[in-house]
Order: sequence, then structure tokens, then C-alpha cells
Amino acid sequence: MVLCECEVEEIVPIEQFCEKFRVPQVLSWQSEYLRDWLAPRSCKWLAPTCTDDAVLLTSCTPLAFDRFVATDQVPGMRMLNSRGERALTNVWPDGRLKNTSTLHGRYYKASPPTAEMLRSVARAAPTRHDDMPLFSRSGRVT
Repeated sequence: MVLCECEVEEIVPIEQFCEKFRVPQVLSWQSEYLRDWLAPRSCKWLAPTCTDDAVLLTSCTPLAFDRFVATDQVPGMRMLNSRGERALTNVWPDGRLKNTSTLHGRYYKASPPTAEMLRSVARAAPTRHDDMPLFSRSGRVT
């Protein structure tokens, strides 16, 4: 699922985010109070639990929960990090992810062809996938 398309300005430690946006010091260390601070800004769901960093954006499309990457495109997705380009790991032969750990990592980004494919999915008309459960019976992410 592609939730949105965004342009990242920078990634900052949560403490720097709290300082920049004047979150009171007492609130920055206690997520329930940070959640209260974020609520009037319609961002309560951003309150960290084990968050170390915050992402500052220059632009972002609205969140959407109806745009999916076709499973036949998943095995061809490539990610970039400081060591170079790599294929996704933990992918079943049918294109479903075994788990989301293949998408985790600090400062990974999509290779140019993968980024363009994700952009086209993010900009596509909404689709319905009533027959595509988010989790299979065994609990694997699909």
C-alpha cells in the first residue's frame, strides 16, 4: 500500500523536533503529554512510543488507504542505502511480503525506477481490493 507521496526536508532527533516546534520540555519526554500537545494540531497519532527521529516534510499528498502496489511488481523493487542498491528481502514467490522488516532501515530510499513506480501508484485513481486481505491467515503481511 502506498500511503502518500512526500518530500523530506530533513530527519531530526525527536528532541530537536520538540525544540524547533516549542513542545514544552516536560512534554517531550512523555508521549502521553506529547500526544495531548499534538491533538489540537490533528496530529495526535504522531505521538512517539519508541520514536527517536522526526521527519520534516516540504510537501506531502493526503494520506490514502486505497492504493496498492501490484504483487507482481514487488519482487522488482530495489532500495538504496549507503552500501548501494539492494533487492527487497523476505518476499514470497507470489510477491507478498513475509514481513515488513525488508522496508525498515534508516535513511533507505527507493531506487529511481522503484521511486517512479511508487509515485505512479500514489498518483493513481483509487482502487478497490476487497479480495486482498492485509494479513493472511498465518499473519504474514500481504
